[in-house]
Amino acid sequence: MKIAVSAVVVFGTLCLLPAAPSARAAVPSADAAEPAAGAAQPAASGVLFDAGEAEAALDIVAARAAGRPVSEAQFERLFATEGFRKLEACERERKRPFDRAEFRTFLQAPETVARLADLRRTLDAWKALGTDSARRRAAAYLPPGTTIDARVYPVVKPRTNSFVYFDGERPVIFDYLDPAKSVAQFENGLAHDLLHFGMDAACDFSKDAWFAALPEASRNAVVDVRRLEEGLAVIAAAGGPDVHPSATTSAADRGRWDRDAAQVKENAATLAAFISGVADGRISGKERSETAMRYYPNQGLWYTVGYAVASTIERAYGRERTVAAYCDPRGLLSTYEAAATKLGDPTLPHWPADLVARLSRRDAPTAPRP
Repeated sequence: MKIAVSAVVVFGTLCLLPAAPSARAAVPSADAAEPAAGAAQPAASGVLFDAGEAEAALDIVAARAAGRPVSEAQFERLFATEGFRKLEACERERKRPFDRAEFRTFLQAPETVARLADLRRTLDAWKALGTDSARRRAAAYLPPGTTIDARVYPVVKPRTNSFVYFDGERPVIFDYLDPAKSVAQFENGLAHDLLHFGMDAACDFSKDAWFAALPEASRNAVVDVRRLEEGLAVIAAAGGPDVHPSATTSAADRGRWDRDAAQVKENAATLAAFISGVADGRISGKERSETAMRYYPNQGLWYTVGYAVASTIERAYGRERTVAAYCDPRGLLSTYEAAATKLGDPTLPHWPADLVARLSRRDAPTAPRP
């Protein structure tokens, strides 16, 4: 069982695919050398930024902008990039239409040509940033020594969605090249996702003996408590609890966050009722999954309530204990309750005592982590 809830939710889709051989080596920064199409992918781990698809696509757009005919070799270079190949495989796995002819038309369309300067500027800015700063933000909220292994593909494509999938080896991010997305927003979103990838790598409790020993309803409840990790990712992406969680977003998005945060007591009660129903076995199957998913869009309850949980624990006990509480979600709510009591803030929500006690049981053995 993969507890990568966030990867599915942030971008809406997760594809599970066998890894494809690389047509272009991923590069960690804009300064690294870029192998020609067809070069073998070296064995590597870490967070690598591969702009191959976007570069090849913009070369085609640039040719049209200059009034030059686009050669078949240029299209073949695009289709051979690792980013394009993985994107194509993922979309077909999802049984969504994916037509290379559509790409040809899109890249040569007057509307796309008119956006060339903005697309080029955006890609250059993202490449200049790289992945190091986002990785450091995520690492600050992960257990020491956690390795994050991921690939990031900025993509120029007809559809404007961004999403995450697992290619059989590691999580992969497809980030639609959007000139409306600032460098700060790109960095924030990347750090958010990398936090989740790192937690999945370091704190995957699905094979622990204590988890296997739980009844199914209790296992489901523990997994749903883990969804509050969205709040930890928000803090990591922002750079800490003293930075507004929507500092990089639009005024409208920041206003929505502030309104939702003001309703944190009511929203926590909604989640408590849901998780209690799951723990009791009253909510399961399709109803459980559909209900849980309703609390994700537009930085929903899992984000705002999760942020209250994470920021409260960090303010009371520090970052190390916060990370430990999220790593083993059995103790997350009890740690939060202790932190809220210590801070004495009347605006903070409280979880039902019976739910906290049920989820905090430690009578099942815990397998040592590798």
